[in-house]
Amino acid sequence: MKPGYLAAVREFTLAVDCLDEIESPLLVQTEIVHGNEIGLLYAFAMESSGSVLLSGRVSVFLPV
Repeated sequence: MKPGYLAAVREFTLAVDCLDEIESPLLVQTEIVHGNEIGLLYAFAMESSGSVLLSGRVSVFLPV
């Protein structure tokens, strides 16, 4: 896997005040929305007990 740099965070939503207070297991899901030789766009979400705690998209720059 090639190392990359976080370039941007978009559409970030945080549905709780503090993640430290979540006692049930966390489920983190990621999906590559788009990718090529210079970068990737990921969608992500973190859930607990069936509720979405946070979500958003990140762009990752892959240097040549």
